[in-house]
Amino acid sequence: EEEALTPQEAATAYRYIRYLGRPWYRYRIRELAFIGFQISLQTNSECKVDVKFQHPDATSGVELEQLKVFSYGRGGWLALVAALGSLVLLLVLRAIRHWPPLWKRLVPLALLAAGGVLLALAVTQVDPIRTRVMSLLAGRGDSSNNFRINVWLAAIDMIQDRPWLGIGPGNAAFNSVYPLYQQPKFNALSAYSVPLELLVETGLPGLIACIGLAFASVRRGLKALASDADLALPCIGCLAAITGLLVHGAADTIFFRPAVQISGWFCLATLSQCRPRA
Repeated sequence: EEEALTPQEAATAYRYIRYLGRPWYRYRIRELAFIGFQISLQTNSECKVDVKFQHPDATSGVELEQLKVFSYGRGGWLALVAALGSLVLLLVLRAIRHWPPLWKRLVPLALLAAGGVLLALAVTQVDPIRTRVMSLLAGRGDSSNNFRINVWLAAIDMIQDRPWLGIGPGNAAFNSVYPLYQQPKFNALSAYSVPLELLVETGLPGLIACIGLAFASVRRGLKALASDADLALPCIGCLAAITGLLVHGAADTIFFRPAVQISGWFCLATLSQCRPRA
């Protein structure tokens, strides 16, 4: 991402990105690791699942934690916070599902309040986090924001001209049509937003179909909070991963990379199999 880094931050980020590759893919792998961890736990305790998933080793865990801190990618940080926060919240909701109704209301509220306080402290006390948050609020004053805004405006013009069928799927179609709408010096390979990209390529019917698929899958996964289904915990992990994908996808289209997209389809497939025990 095109963000303003201090010389020290830039040097640190360069070392990690050069060694590990583009960080956005690693964030996606991290989210998928959460799912595999949940599946392995459930497999070894309750599930009657033949396929076993290996726990991430300590070296990989340390590597990913370092990448999370030192790559300074705003989208990755937001996605990780969303995935971790939703995972903790969903696990707590499942753990207290048999508690009295009053506590089932108060505990999630207290957890959200505590999470909000922790985020506020992180933003005010940790300089790299404060810098990233302020850059999000800077509007066009930040180069990355300015680039995305210009691409989004061009994408909106494309949608207005072809709202129902779009321009067709794929990079070839986008690269053929986008230059007709782009603002000077703002070349782009995508709309830098998954919802906008779906509207550009497939129109309103395509976006509605994708929202319907996601809604139906998430609705089934949420039922796992109060059920004893074999895949209840993996479904909760998938919901957390989907949350991270949605947050990152709001302002980027890395989701359409095959290595990333497979994690999203894996989540939907797992949620579709979440059924109560017979």
